[in-house]
Amino acid sequence: MLIRKCSAFLHATFHTHDRCPQFKKTKMIKIYIIVIFSILAFSCTNKTKITEAQKQEKIIADSIADVNSKKAQIAQEKRDSILDIEQMKVIGDIEFLMSETETKEKIKEFIKKSERTKYSNSDLKYPFIGNYEFSEFGMKGSYNNDKLYMLKITGSGVSWEKYENKIPKELAYIKQVIELKYGEPEINRDIPQRYLINEDENYLIYSWQVGVKSINIVIHDSGQFYKVNVIIYLPSVAKMINERNQQMEKNVSESDKDVF
Repeated sequence: MLIRKCSAFLHATFHTHDRCPQFKKTKMIKIYIIVIFSILAFSCTNKTKITEAQKQEKIIADSIADVNSKKAQIAQEKRDSILDIEQMKVIGDIEFLMSETETKEKIKEFIKKSERTKYSNSDLKYPFIGNYEFSEFGMKGSYNNDKLYMLKITGSGVSWEKYENKIPKELAYIKQVIELKYGEPEINRDIPQRYLINEDENYLIYSWQVGVKSINIVIHDSGQFYKVNVIIYLPSVAKMINERNQQMEKNVSESDKDVF
């Protein structure tokens, strides 16, 4: 009988030891599952936060782009409005297609309004556009069928020894005035050395295209002086006149070819 009890006790004990590893294993699996779900939940939450942040950034970026687009549209409309108003304006109250008589009267008025003293110790007055000085006799119109299509403003004369100092200043003075209204020029060239400009030649430095009109700033060598001149004209009319004159010259040559 003693032997049976011992066997029963031992059997129960061994059976209990067999259960412990199984219990621990099950518990560890549950812990692993909880940890994995926690990591996944954190990852999803973090991803959601990043996605929301990206959405907000996109909304802000789209708003900025929309504002910039509207600003660009307003600026373009303003430029178009300026073109409509300004493209037929020459300078002051002078406009293209005015008659020669009316243009000359307007030129006199403009010069008179532009005059101011140049030296503190002298009452003599000189015409200026901004700080750009031009000749009181230096505004001359060109006409087609008694309609103004070109106006040239002749700057004050600069001697050759003052070329490097004076010419850049005069160019800067007149460029600044035009640039404030029409922006940067489409053509912007470096100032050449004086020996590179041929006599009676217009060397183009700056040019603006404003609707149907062009504004050119040139350096002119008159043979005695260098001058910064401004030429405001209608390119389409100037081209037509140039082609017409070339054809007339050709016709004259053709008519006289049998003289020899």
